[in-house]
Amino acid sequence: MKIKTLLLFIALILNSFNAHGWGSKGHRIITAIAEARLDQASKDAIKELLGDETFVSISTWADGMKSNPDYKYASVYHYVNIPDDKTYEKLLESEKNPKGDVVWAILHYEDVLKNKKALPKERTEALKFLVHFIEDVHQPLHTGRKDDKGGNTIKLMWDNSEQNLHQIWDSSLIESRGYSYTEYVDNEITPLSTSLEKDFGTWENEGVYTWVTESTDLCKEIYDKLPSYCSTKDGSTTPVLNKYKYITDDIGTVDKRLIQAGIHLAAELNRVFQKPPLEHK
Repeated sequence: MKIKTLLLFIALILNSFNAHGWGSKGHRIITAIAEARLDQASKDAIKELLGDETFVSISTWADGMKSNPDYKYASVYHYVNIPDDKTYEKLLESEKNPKGDVVWAILHYEDVLKNKKALPKERTEALKFLVHFIEDVHQPLHTGRKDDKGGNTIKLMWDNSEQNLHQIWDSSLIESRGYSYTEYVDNEITPLSTSLEKDFGTWENEGVYTWVTESTDLCKEIYDKLPSYCSTKDGSTTPVLNKYKYITDDIGTVDKRLIQAGIHLAAELNRVFQKPPLEHK
């Protein structure tokens, strides 16, 4: 029994390293951006569903459920693997994952959330999943290649520690600034949002197929540019990433993507909680 317990524990730990869309800080940044743009009907509906839980706190709930065997089915909902020569629409024609993907999950949990006949627990979980998966689809590596698991098997040296490309985009770029999530919003997101505000109206009318296309395009750029940032050290088989150049060149993309995710999330929830809700674009 002890051996079985240990093996289960190890499996759960290993699973926790797989394909998290943004780290917890990135998810909280996005949710904080979205919360400021929710209309009153959405705020009231969310409060009714969450009770004492806060909107920001639920943003990482779906990642926490990865270690719960009862939610194993949802592990494939955090991402979609899209080959370089395909769009999501083309993927649907031939290579769609029969178990689902992040786009399918977003549409599915929106339907559950809109369904007033669903049980309160089902609608609350749908909200938690929906928030998280909308945020996940904005992380470019969550639309990455199947053969490297969205960059998870691409090992790189980052600040004298071995990381993978997916992890760098999930967390390391955001953590490089050394802010809490509230400080990040105040010091980086708010000033940048002022310069991007002219685009908010367009973004608010975009839907999930646009979001996934944006991430796919960015993901291709990440793959294409990666060799130009890497060097090798004698005796090492792991490429060394030029951290400071990578941060300088790519942190702006990360910040813009966080803002877009927040704008999209708020707009989508405002649509979902309308009476009647609008059709998804």
